[in-house]
Amino acid sequence: PAIAVAWGVLIGGVVQLLFQLPALRRVGYLHWPRLRRRDPGVRQLLRLMGPAAFGASVAQINLFLNTILASLVGANVVSYLYYSDRLVEFPLGVFGVALGTVVLPLLSRQAAERSPRFPQTLDWALRLTWLIGLPATVGLIILAQPLLISLFRYGAYTAEDARQSALSLIGYGLGILPIIAARVLAPAFYAHQNTRTPVRFAMISVVVNMGISLVLAWPLQQLGLALATSTAALVNALMLWRRLRRDGIYQAQPGWRVFLLKTGGLALLMGIVLLYLRGDTPLWLSLPLWERLLRVLGLVILAAVLYLMGGWWLGIGELRDLYRRRSLHV
Repeated sequence: PAIAVAWGVLIGGVVQLLFQLPALRRVGYLHWPRLRRRDPGVRQLLRLMGPAAFGASVAQINLFLNTILASLVGANVVSYLYYSDRLVEFPLGVFGVALGTVVLPLLSRQAAERSPRFPQTLDWALRLTWLIGLPATVGLIILAQPLLISLFRYGAYTAEDARQSALSLIGYGLGILPIIAARVLAPAFYAHQNTRTPVRFAMISVVVNMGISLVLAWPLQQLGLALATSTAALVNALMLWRRLRRDGIYQAQPGWRVFLLKTGGLALLMGIVLLYLRGDTPLWLSLPLWERLLRVLGLVILAAVLYLMGGWWLGIGELRDLYRRRSLHV
């Protein structure tokens, strides 16, 4: 089974690559690759790519280091971290990586043109980060055990495993917003061809992660390790944000206070509804697999509809821009 899964990942990656080739050809970007090492643009790209890759992967580095430390704490801690990380990676991969990928070329073009709209674009990306990351955080924390029980409660995965994994999922869930924010803020430096500053901040966050992990790993086990990762991500995002403000690259646009009040109220309402409807753990353990999956899917859909419809009714402009596909008007 493990070998079959490994082959599935490989084949899926190849299919994902091939799937994009026709679209690249239609827009005229499908060319046979040729590496011109003497080209000044290639040299500059190679020089900037290494630090940028390190800065972008700091969350994975922290997770990797915590996994090593978890193996020293307890036999099951590594598994608890793994299961919870699978659920956290979904919003990070679907929304965080996508948002960072979209905003980088836009910021790069505006930086090259010295466009005055650069701060507005970065502000728009940060608002989307909050708009998407906040309900994802609330949903994962409240539905931690139902999600884990519904997806993994079969075979050797016991009810106690779900309870312990939920602790690390709560700890990781608190890091969703800062991790996505860092993936939005770092491209602002890359757009100005500054890769050293994000790398320096990333190294500081790795040190913070290891320090907190060593303090919390044994008393709190998987919860302490997850909280260390989230705290390090918060430190990294705050350092990036503060440096951009200090250098005058980013200025907060008007309307943040109203925006935070609206989204915070919606997230609070969504959380209350989920708390009321989720039921207790024994109920989830007694349900068959198909009913657990349908129930948790229904809760996720209900929460998303409640949040999105509420945002539309309150007139959150970023949400309406997404609906009308006008988000890149900046």
